[in-house]
Amino acid sequence: MSALPLIRSLKPSAPRSGFIERGELEAICRELPENLQLVVRIGHTFGWRVTSEVLLLTKAQLDMNAGTLRLEPGTTKNRDGRFVYLTDDLRTALVDQLANVRTLERQTSRVIPWVFPHLEGRFKGEKR
Repeated sequence: MSALPLIRSLKPSAPRSGFIERGELEAICRELPENLQLVVRIGHTFGWRVTSEVLLLTKAQLDMNAGTLRLEPGTTKNRDGRFVYLTDDLRTALVDQLANVRTLERQTSRVIPWVFPHLEGRFKGEKR
């Protein structure tokens, strides 16, 4: 009979900590294109992950009439859904962003489900 191998468990890393201050956020946003500033502002306001949550938002997750945004259960790191109310500033910026997406839809003659698609270049209209 052979012995079972010894498998050592990895020590879990400490949870991330720290937040950027308002001045740091503004400095970051000044270096970004306008539509990506909104991505960073949403991530900062709600504590959402930019790459796996904010950039993957679809228009179906946004209710401009109610002023809400949601992440569906199963799409987040902990698999829980999230539901938030937009601030007035984010709501205004999202109105402009959706207008940009509608313009892109007319230019490309196709429906674009993403809130933050590539607005130009080789991947124009595709998700980021």
